[in-house]
Amino acid sequence: MSNAFLHVGLNLDNKRILIVGAGTIALRKLKKLLNYSNNITVVSNEFDEEFEYINITKKKKDFDNSDLNNIDIVFICTDNVSLNEEIAKCCQEKNILYNNATSRNEMDFKMLATLEYDGYTISLSKDQNLKETTKFKKELEELLNKYKI
Repeated sequence: MSNAFLHVGLNLDNKRILIVGAGTIALRKLKKLLNYSNNITVVSNEFDEEFEYINITKKKKDFDNSDLNNIDIVFICTDNVSLNEEIAKCCQEKNILYNNATSRNEMDFKMLATLEYDGYTISLSKDQNLKETTKFKKELEELLNKYKI
């Protein structure tokens, strides 16, 4: 059963979310998360410029284990694979759910591509192939709009 992920909806109300890293991937995840929560902290020693305009807690510093105190969910988004593995290990030890952006399977959960259509939320994933999933999402959206299904 390893590498088997159950697709679920997750209520983020009152969940404390930490994003480690502040680059392109972190920004993409943050933008999606902001639809569901504003209780988000980002820790990074550098921030992409666009973070400046987003109203969240930002800590410009290197990650340390104390950043995990009182956190429920972690998104690990640095470009340093060994650091990400270290953070993942800390999350495991503290029993904190985590998503590791530099791993295909070493994580507690994945963020799926979603398509909103006529009150439906459709979650999509294809064996961790983001490009194929994105292409399929676009094709499906075009079909739904074309035929008004």
